[in-house]
Formats: sequence, structure tokens, C-alpha cells
Amino acid sequence: MKPYKTFLFLISVLAVVSLSAFLLRNYGLASAFSPENEKDLFNRLQKENIRQQDSLTRLVNHLYNLDTTLFFYETLQETPYSYFEYDTNLERTPLYPFYYQLLSLKDTGNFLKTTQEVEVLSDYAEYTTSSLYSNKFIRILHYGDSQIENDHITSTIRSFLQTAFGGNGKGMLPLFQTYYTGPVHIRKFGDWQIKTLKKNSRKGNYGLCNSYLYPPPITALIESKTKTYGNIQIKLENSFIEKNNRPLFLQALVHEEVSKQDMELRVNKTKVLSTQQCLSSFGLKRYDWALPSTTEELSLRMCFLKNRNIYALSINDTTGICVDNLPVRGSAGEIFLQNNRRFLIDNYALMNVGLVIYQFGVNAIPQDPSKIMPNYDYYERLLYQELIYLRILMPNTPIIVVGISDRSRKKGLSFETNPNVLEVRKAQKQAALKAGCVYWDLFSTMGGNNSMQKWVDRTPSLAMKDYIHFNDKGSELVGKMFYKSLINDYRKFLITEKKKKLADVSATFTK
Repeated sequence: MKPYKTFLFLISVLAVVSLSAFLLRNYGLASAFSPENEKDLFNRLQKENIRQQDSLTRLVNHLYNLDTTLFFYETLQETPYSYFEYDTNLERTPLYPFYYQLLSLKDTGNFLKTTQEVEVLSDYAEYTTSSLYSNKFIRILHYGDSQIENDHITSTIRSFLQTAFGGNGKGMLPLFQTYYTGPVHIRKFGDWQIKTLKKNSRKGNYGLCNSYLYPPPITALIESKTKTYGNIQIKLENSFIEKNNRPLFLQALVHEEVSKQDMELRVNKTKVLSTQQCLSSFGLKRYDWALPSTTEELSLRMCFLKNRNIYALSINDTTGICVDNLPVRGSAGEIFLQNNRRFLIDNYALMNVGLVIYQFGVNAIPQDPSKIMPNYDYYERLLYQELIYLRILMPNTPIIVVGISDRSRKKGLSFETNPNVLEVRKAQKQAALKAGCVYWDLFSTMGGNNSMQKWVDRTPSLAMKDYIHFNDKGSELVGKMFYKSLINDYRKFLITEKKKKLADVSATFTK
């Protein structure tokens, strides 16, 4: 190489080295390699680690916090309550799927203040709520005997839960009852037939209401020269409209062959189109109509053709909580086994059922007050079969078994607890725990032995003179006792889960 070329090459190398040194010095690229700045880098990363841990800790504290001012009203301070009971061998309460759904109703939007916090927390989604329980609407089915007729007990539970967790509306409408009175009035026009599940009925597609409406026999429809229709008229009292002062939805669960053309809904005499439909895989559809807040009267018309069955109608919000009143008069609790498996599963899935309250027992006692059953082993087996059937079909739908209330019989001039009550109570508890359900002891919560007479004799009275059924005030008190017991159990769940999550957060950042 010629001397001048060698000189130019050396100059070029020197220029490149000088430029690199300049860039590294001015943009901090060299600092990472110096012993002095390794410590700075470590401190910066540690601060970032602490910031992330603090953000997650605050998130966990926010999610698993129970606002006692919201959940415990002054009216509940003196209300008796009792602890929920379940199999102690279980690692967690059987209600955890429902409680995770309650968590999903909590609004975390107000907690996330900055873009940085959102970025940090997006990597730790498991600390919010499971995606399995991210639905913003939870339906609770309250099954029972005549103790819950006319929305007794249910209405109080609904009111407290909707105030605490959101939601509006009454839920399932009493299409199959003739004795209901309340703020929602139902009248049926046309030759509607009612199919009701009865004791020893053949297994069939009865649905979650254990009854459904269907058109006249096909022969009558063929003989008719013109199309015939059935109408369901729903009138809402002012008290209902004022209480639910936001738009609601009418949801109809119908046979899969029912098309939009088969139904017509008029709200305040104006036709309304359905907003959406959900199709199940086993013979069901769900139609929804948005109702304006000014709704006073609804009229649903159905064309009478084969399989134009209505399994349920419900007025509710699409967020928050809905609690349905589903009484089965005279029943001892035989309501699940006679339902077709696949059909019942799809009923529950389409209507977003998250919890079942199962309240029976007084009809398991003989009407003759002198007749004392030797044991209730048969009743325990019956209840276990009913409960385990639904548990197998819907494993993520918890069941709370409400134990029998006190029932009195006359003894001389006073009353005493019917001895059968204690045996029914024992059978219910054993069946519930064995089936993996939760048991709530209403008998002990209301005062135990001879408590029904005390409820009748109180001023104001809390029960009727038949010494079996609660009156309006007594039903309200039972609803409050149940809610307070539920929310106490929910609080225990939150405390336990919060400790687990905080331990997980700490472990994540100390590895």
C-alpha cells in the first residue's frame, strides 16, 4: 500500500473511533459498562420492581375490599345471622365460583389512574378476576315452597343484592301462578295451555321454571280456518317504574322453532323489535327486547303453531344481579331430576344462572301433627339425588340449601316445635354437605325450638296463625338474615383470597 493511502486509512479509523466515543459519552451508552453505573442500573431496576409490586398490591387491596358502609346497613345491625356450613374437607367454599362473579362486577376503572399503571397491570391479569367469571350479569334462582310465594323472602334478598352489586328488575315473571299479587300484573289471553312438573311426572323439557306455556292441541289449530294467537299482557305499577328508573330488558326463553315473525311485542301500544337472539344447541332460543324507562304496559303476542312454547319471561337489567322467585307450592323439593339433562343445562346457560337457592322442607312433615316419622333417611336420599343431579350438570353453579324453618303443633293451650322438624333439618344438612352444597340453618337463625310461636306472638307479628308460614314482615326479616349471612361469608372469602394474592405478589418479586 502506498504511504498516502496508509495515512488516509489511519485517519478514517481514528475518525470512526472518535465519533463512537462521542456518541457513547453523550447518549449514556458507555455508562452501562462502567462499574460505577452498574450500581445505578441495579437501583433503577429495583425501583421499577418496587413500583410494579406497589401497583399490584394496591390493585389486590382494591379488588378484595368489602365496603362495610355499603354492605351492612343500619337496619341490619340487630339482624340475627348464622354461618354458612359446608364440607370442611374442601379446600375452599363451594360458593367461590359465585363470589368470583361478584368480584367481576366491581369497577376497577377508577383505580387505574395512569397509563403506566395500566401497562404494569396488563401483565398481571391473573390478579384481577378469572376470565371464567368475567360476566357482568348474574342470575340467582330462588326455588322454594309456599314460604316464598308472592315474592316473599326473595324480594328482600334481591333488593339488598341489587343495591350492593347493581342490577334492576324483578326477574322471572309468574306466568304459571294464579295467586301472585305485586307490582307486576300478568294476564293471559287465548287458549294457552300450561305444562307443570308434578310428582312422579315423566322426564321432560320442563325448563328452569318447571313449567311452560304451549299452544292448543295441533288438531284444534288445524281445524281453525284462520291463524290464532295468544297474548300475555304485563302491567307495571308506578312503584315498580319508579324503583327501576332505568331501561330494562324483556327476555323470552322459547322453543327453537319460534321465529321473530311468530312474536310481536308492543310497549305502551307501540311495536318494539327484538335487539338480539341467542340460539342454544338443544331446542332453545332467547329473544331480548330493550324497554324504555317509561314502560307501563307490555303486550306479547304469539302465533299459535306447533312447538310455540314459552319457557320463561323475565324483566331485568343486563348487568348486575337478578334474583328470581320460583315457588313450587306443596313441593318437598323434587324439582331437578325430572328435567331432561341437556335441556336444563341450556336453560341455565342461556339465562346466565350463577347461583341456586333451594328452600324446601315444611311439606316433608305430615299434616297430622300427631304423626311422628321414625326417621327421614328416605328424605335425605331424595334431597341428595336432587342436589347431586344439578351439581353434576352445572358444576360451576353453587347451591345454597336453606334449612327448614320452625313449624309448630298445638300442645294444650300453647304450641311447640313439631318433632319432625328436627329430623328434616338433620336430613337436609347431611344431604347438602354430602352433595358439595352450602347449608344455611334457618331454624337456628330464627331462634331454634319453639321460635315460630314467638314469631307469631311478637308485636308486630312475624308469622301467620297457622304457625307454619311467615307474613310480610317475617319474610322480610328472613331475607335480611339470609343476606347478612351471605355477605359475612363473602367477606371471609375476600379476606382469604386477599391474603393469597398478596403472598403471590410478594413471591413474584422476591424470586
